[in-house]
Amino acid sequence: MLFPLLLACVPKAASPDAVPVLPATTAPLYTRAPGTPPDAVVASVAEGLPWDETLSGAAAALALGHSRKPMLEGHEVQWAAYRSGWPHLLVSFGIELVGIDETPSRLLSGLRVPERGAVGLARARGQKGDTWVLLVGEVLLDLPAFARSHEINGQLELNPGSDDRWEQVQVRAATPSGEIRVGNLLTLDEPGEWVVEVRGLRGERSVDLVRAPLYVGIEEPQDAPIVISRPASLDNPDALHALAVDGMDELRDLVNAPTLVIEPMLETSARKALSEWQSGEPISNPVARMAGLGYADSPVAELRCHAVSVNACLDDLYWAVDTRTDLLSADFTNAGVAVGFREGNVMLVVDLGRE
Repeated sequence: MLFPLLLACVPKAASPDAVPVLPATTAPLYTRAPGTPPDAVVASVAEGLPWDETLSGAAAALALGHSRKPMLEGHEVQWAAYRSGWPHLLVSFGIELVGIDETPSRLLSGLRVPERGAVGLARARGQKGDTWVLLVGEVLLDLPAFARSHEINGQLELNPGSDDRWEQVQVRAATPSGEIRVGNLLTLDEPGEWVVEVRGLRGERSVDLVRAPLYVGIEEPQDAPIVISRPASLDNPDALHALAVDGMDELRDLVNAPTLVIEPMLETSARKALSEWQSGEPISNPVARMAGLGYADSPVAELRCHAVSVNACLDDLYWAVDTRTDLLSADFTNAGVAVGFREGNVMLVVDLGRE
C-alpha cells in the first residue's frame, strides 16, 4: 500500500536557468539502476540519498503530467513505476510545485528511506514553475533484469535464489484467462496482460517482494488501468460505495467481463464481513456465509483491501495475483460491496457470486 508523503528543509540555491534534465520515463526492462542524477539541481537536492534512475524515470513522468495539478494518486504512481521498469515495492510519494529553478522546501521534510530503500527524484518545467516528484521504494529481493514485453509462446525464467529471511521464495503468475501458475519458468502461451509476482513465505506469513505486468503478443498500453479520478470525502460511505462499483466496472470493461449486478444478499454478506473486520473479530468464512444467503450452488469469492482511497484499493486488487483473477472473472455476475474506514483509510469488502 502506498502512502503520500506529508509535505522542512531549507531550499538549496539553484544555478540560474538550469534547464531540467529528465531520466527516461519508460524502459523495456524491469531493473534497478542506482546512480547519480544527470540534472545538477536534482543532484544537489538528492545528495546523500540512494537515488535510482529507474525509479526517477517514474518520478519524471509524473512531474511532466502534473505541472498544472500538483496532486498525485497512488494508482497513477504505481503505473508510472511499472512503465519506467520498477517492479519493487513503493513506500511513499510526494509532489511540490516551486518557482523556476527553485528547489523544494517541503518535499523531503521528514523523509524516511528504508535500509534497502531507493529514491526517485525528478523535476519538470511547466508554465508556472518546476514540478518536483519524490518516490521512495524498497528492494526486498534482487532479481536479474527481465523484459516487460514478450512474444507469444516465449518463456520467462525468474530465479530469485535463496534468502535467509524466507523459508521459500515463490514465483506466481496470473494469466489473461485467469489461471494462476506457479514456478520459476513461465511459458507465456496466452496473449494479453499477465501479472507476475515473487512472494516470500515464512510460516503463515507471506510478503510480495516483486510484482510486475507482462505484455505478451500485444502492444503495451499507454494508460493506467484506472483512468477516472474518484475523489470523495471519507465521511460519505454512500458516495464511496458508488465509486467502488463504478471502479470495478471500469476494470472489468478492460477484459469485457459482464457488468456486475449489485445484489441485496451479497450486500448483506459484505456488510457483515466489514463489521467483523472493523471490530477486530475473526472474519466469518465467506463461502459458508454466502451459502446461507442463497449462494450455496454458486461460485463465490470475497475480496478485501485497505488503502488511502477507493482507487488505491481497486488498484491493489487489480495487480495482486490472488485477487485479480476474481475481480476480472466473467464467472461472476453479482456483487455486494461494503465500504468503511479505519485510521483515515478506506476499507473495502467485495463479495462476488453468480446468478
